[in-house]
Amino acid sequence: MLPVPPPHLPALTFRPRAGLLLAALLAATACRAPGREHGAATTFPSPPPAPVEQAIAALTRDLLALGPGVTEEEASRFARTAILSARRLATEYRAVRPAWVQNVLVNWGLKPRGLCYQWAEDLHRCLATLPHRQLALRPVVARRGTSREHNALVVYLIHRPPESGLVLDAWRRGGRLYWAPLRADKYPWTLADEVE
Repeated sequence: MLPVPPPHLPALTFRPRAGLLLAALLAATACRAPGREHGAATTFPSPPPAPVEQAIAALTRDLLALGPGVTEEEASRFARTAILSARRLATEYRAVRPAWVQNVLVNWGLKPRGLCYQWAEDLHRCLATLPHRQLALRPVVARRGTSREHNALVVYLIHRPPESGLVLDAWRRGGRLYWAPLRADKYPWTLADEVE
């Protein structure tokens, strides 16, 4: 026999309109958007907290591990700019977590930016200004053209295929940069057109 809820708590029942609400909520979380506007640049706060320095050191190590030819100076400069830029973008976007909630707020017009392609474009713009000798940067996309489309960047050595690089995803953790080997990540990444 099923337990009867206490009189002060209503029994849960399926409501058809709840399914429609859930479908609307899922549609509102999509990263795709028809127009792509650009964010403004601001300066980095100083000094960054210890966990940020640890993330910079970890990304620097992973960039150096991509292969020979990358100098510690180039890897460190790239890592510092990527980590701090992602955090700055989170402040500019007034990002919330989990990331899909940010999508809902952007798609409903309650926040100006913060969809995954916007994170990728703005982070690309910050990193593209750096002098690159051995590191290259390209946009990547997973499930292009669907409501589950996701955009990010890949950093790789110039003389190796982009698929051998690291995916850089600022959206996934709301401004705390995520990176991993592109081929090992949970998303089915493919190279996208260059960010405008």
